[in-house]
Amino acid sequence: MSTTTHDLQPVTVAIDDIAFDRYHYDEVADTLCFHAGPAAWATDFGETAEEHLMRFDRHGRLLSLTILNAGWHLERDGAIDVTLHDGGLTTRLPREVVEPLLVETPLATPDRSTETPPVPSSPRQPRRARASRSARAPSAGR
Repeated sequence: MSTTTHDLQPVTVAIDDIAFDRYHYDEVADTLCFHAGPAAWATDFGETAEEHLMRFDRHGRLLSLTILNAGWHLERDGAIDVTLHDGGLTTRLPREVVEPLLVETPLATPDRSTETPPVPSSPRQPRRARASRSARAPSAGR
């Protein structure tokens, strides 16, 4: 089974002490996701003070930051605030930085070389219509 993912686009955005180098935006869900460093499996999850979502690897390194309702936040506040650490500094991402990113990024082309091909199904046989009781021949003895 494959899932729909977006191609990651290059970007340079620094938030607190993290340099994010890739992003994707999903217009339908209005989610803007920044990624930092090489891809790795997330093993822990958290939220910022603003309720943005964070994913961490097994060493505690921040892998990604997902901003839910990014366009809505930008319209309402003119910027998006992010506080990565409890009691830490809040980074304000101004409209000039965020707005150009709020364009749907292309869907990734799945790597089909590792997928198992689907099992062909047998052709479906049409159902035979059953005659209604009134259309059946009368039985002997009735």
